Amino acid sequence: MMSQDEQPYQQIVEAQLEAQKKALDQFAIVAETDVKGKITYVNDQFCKTSKYSREELMGKDHRNVANSGYHSKEFWHNFWTTIQAGKIFRGDVRNKAKDGTIYWEDTTIVPFLGKDGKPIKYMAIRANITDRKLAEDELRKKTEELERVNQELKQLDQIKDEFISNVSHELRTPLTIIRESISQVADGLFGKVNEKQNKYLGMSLTNVNRLGKIINDLLDISTIEKGKLKLYKESVNIVELVKEVVANFTPQVEKKGLQIRAVVPKGRVDVFVDKERMVQVLTNLVGNAYKFTDKGRIEVSVSENDTNIECRVKDTGVGIAPSDTPRLFSKFEQIGRESGPGIKGTGLGLSIAKGIIELHDGQITMESEPGQGTQFIITLPKLDISRESARNLMDRLRENTQKYDHCSVLVFSIKNFNARSDESLDPLEELIKKELYRQSDQAVKDKGSVYVILADTKKEDAMTVAHRIRETINEKNGEGPLKDLKGLTFNIVNFPEDGSAPEELMSKLAMNMEDA
Repeated sequence: MMSQDEQPYQQIVEAQLEAQKKALDQFAIVAETDVKGKITYVNDQFCKTSKYSREELMGKDHRNVANSGYHSKEFWHNFWTTIQAGKIFRGDVRNKAKDGTIYWEDTTIVPFLGKDGKPIKYMAIRANITDRKLAEDELRKKTEELERVNQELKQLDQIKDEFISNVSHELRTPLTIIRESISQVADGLFGKVNEKQNKYLGMSLTNVNRLGKIINDLLDISTIEKGKLKLYKESVNIVELVKEVVANFTPQVEKKGLQIRAVVPKGRVDVFVDKERMVQVLTNLVGNAYKFTDKGRIEVSVSENDTNIECRVKDTGVGIAPSDTPRLFSKFEQIGRESGPGIKGTGLGLSIAKGIIELHDGQITMESEPGQGTQFIITLPKLDISRESARNLMDRLRENTQKYDHCSVLVFSIKNFNARSDESLDPLEELIKKELYRQSDQAVKDKGSVYVILADTKKEDAMTVAHRIRETINEKNGEGPLKDLKGLTFNIVNFPEDGSAPEELMSKLAMNMEDA
C-alpha cells in the first residue's frame, strides 16, 4: 500500500502524465503501460494504427498485441534494460496490427519515476514511419540488386578482357610470320613478282599491318586496365618529338589538301616521359584530326608555364557533338563516325591515350564545337628532370639485378658537359639505341651521359657490345648532329662482380673513365 508521503508525489506524476497525453494526443500515437508492460491507456491514433479497439487493448501486455516477431532477443533486452533503469529509449520498432499488417513506428519510451527513482509508469510516444521504412527497404533491395548486377558485369568484363588478351597474344606470333612471308614474296626473294601480284601483296600487307595495330591496341588497353603497363621514362625534348610526328604526317595530310604545322618554342622543352608512348598518343590524336578534317589545317603546339607543359592538337574538322563528349574516352566507342564502308578501327585509341597520359601523372581533355573543329589538350607536370632521370636509372638497374644473375652497364659520358653539348646527347642516345639488338637492352640519358643496361649479360659479352658501339661512335663523331661531340669517355661495370647493389654499380661507373 502506498504511504501517505508517496500519495502526493504519485498524484503529481499522474498529473504530469495527463498533461503530456493531452499535449501529444493530436499529433502522435500515444500509449501508457505500467511497470509490467500492461496497457493502461491508448489514444485514438493508437487504435487506428493497430486496428484494435480500446477495449481489446486495455490491461493487455503490449508485447502480445503488437509484437511482430521481427526484433531479436538482444533488441528487447536492450529495450527493457534501458527503460527499467529509468532512461529514455529511442528506436525504430516494427509492430503487427490486428489484421496482420506490418507497420513501423519511430518510438520514444519515457519512464515516469517514483520518489525512489524507480519507474512507476511508461509513456510510449510514436510516429508512423511505415512509408519511409518501405522506401528504405525497396532502396536497399534495389541497391543489393544493382551491386549483384555490377559484380556480374565486372566478372563478365574480366572474362572478356582475359579472352581478348589471350587471343591477342596467340594471334601475334602467326601474324608476324604472315607479315614476314608476304614481305619476302613482295621483295622478290622467291622470284620475280609482276605488277598485279605486287598490288595484291601490297593490299595484303596493308591489312596485316592494320590487324597488327588492332591486336596491339587490344593488348595495350588490357595491360593499362590491369595496371601493368610498363613505362620507360627518360628526358625527352618534346619540341623535337612534336616536329617528328608532324613530319611523319605531312605527306598524307598535304595529299588530302590540308595544312599541318608545329607551333613550338625555339629552344628545348624537356619532359620526363616514355618517348615511344608519347609518340603513340600524339600519332593517335593527329591521326584522328586527319581523319575528321576535310579542309583547313591541323596544328600541334607546345607551351609551358611554371608547373606544367602543355601540348595541343587542334584541327578545323567536323567537331564533336556535346552528346558524344561523355563517351569520348570510353572503350570501343566510334565518336563522330557515320555508318558505311571505310576503316572502322577499334575505338580504343583515345582510351589508350588517356591511360598513357594518366600513367604520366598528366591529364588529357578536349574542347570542341560541331562544325568548328576540335582540340585535345595534354597537360604534363613539369618535373626535376635530373632527379627523375637518376631515379629512373636506379629503378631500371634494380629491376635487372633482381631479375637476372648477370647484368652489365656501359656509360658514355661527355666531359665538361654544358648546354651546347646537350644538343649532341639526343643523337648520341639514338645512335646507341640502334646498336642494341635485344628488346631487353635499354639506353637511358642522365646528366651528360648515356647509360646502356645489358640484361642477362656477362662482362666479356658486354665488352663485345661496347666495342661495336664505340666503333660506330668513332665513325659518326664530327658529322651531322654529332659534330660538336667532344671529350667522350667510357666505362663498364658488371653485376654481381663489381657490385651487388645499383648504388655500388653507379659508384664504380663514376671511376676510371677512359676515352671512348
